[in-house]
Amino acid sequence: MSIQLQTQVTISPSPKKITHDKYLLLLGSCFSEHIAEKLNRYHFNVCSNPTGTLYNPCSIASALSRIISAQPYTREDIFYHQGLYKSWDHHSRFSHPDPDITLQNMNDQLEKACQFYKKLDFLLLTPGTASVFCLLENKRVVANCHKFPQNNFHQTLLTPDLIVNTFSPIFEDLFDSSPSLNIVFSVSPVRYIQESLHKNQVSKSHLITAIYALEKRFSQVCYFPAYEIMMDELRDYRFYNQDMIHPNETAISIIWEKFQKAFLSEKAMSFIKDYTPVLLAREHRILYPEMDSTKAFALSQIKKIELLLSDYPEINFSEDLRYFQSLL
Repeated sequence: MSIQLQTQVTISPSPKKITHDKYLLLLGSCFSEHIAEKLNRYHFNVCSNPTGTLYNPCSIASALSRIISAQPYTREDIFYHQGLYKSWDHHSRFSHPDPDITLQNMNDQLEKACQFYKKLDFLLLTPGTASVFCLLENKRVVANCHKFPQNNFHQTLLTPDLIVNTFSPIFEDLFDSSPSLNIVFSVSPVRYIQESLHKNQVSKSHLITAIYALEKRFSQVCYFPAYEIMMDELRDYRFYNQDMIHPNETAISIIWEKFQKAFLSEKAMSFIKDYTPVLLAREHRILYPEMDSTKAFALSQIKKIELLLSDYPEINFSEDLRYFQSLL
């Protein structure tokens, strides 16, 4: 009898498959950005976190509503603090000393997301915590505290019912306008243990309970168990970074493989297998670009891309070709 050293998480394959002609919008935690990066590397049509990383369901819902409405950000949406113009809805990477540049960066990303929304096939949402910080002055939930003192905020835990009631009207509008849209929820495998492990578990349970209710309410909503894979199947600190909180690259790769099997079409998975050697060649560090061996290496990769073009004519290899042609 074989000995099982892991608790395997069973994932039912999705009947709706992601192909290279589909458009994907991802909103959520840093784990969401890891998946977006993987998809982007393999030439999928991806728009990821146009407001920066988002952790709580209210901020994710707010960003989604803004994309649907396509309402540009204005001076009323930003504030001045410690020499920078900032937004309560955005990551600090959008902050800038010039308010016009701040708004330009915010609206450029919003416009990109709006263009994706018009053609959207898959919406991937990855909240990380049900805990939210609200401004004391107006009870507004913030996506980013921007290192303001704690006494500016009131922290509270969203109930599953509140999360369900926040997303439900948005989803109803989405499915009315796009009946074929697919929504994939996942809970970030990153543990938020600043307060305690117990409170992290309570927070995650609120998210999981709410998503389960949304699955039951909407047939187009499904769940990918990234958190369960991390907690059960990868229950070992060798799968974590040095902080013992964030999944390391090995863990992310394992979860990505499971995501592929659940959601990608057979042709998309075949492409990943066929394209990976070219991708690794492109990421290879060239020490001596002037050598004949480098030119031969580039020519061999161009030939591989030309073969891929015949098998996958729907995929744009222009960036790959430009890179290798630059080595000639």
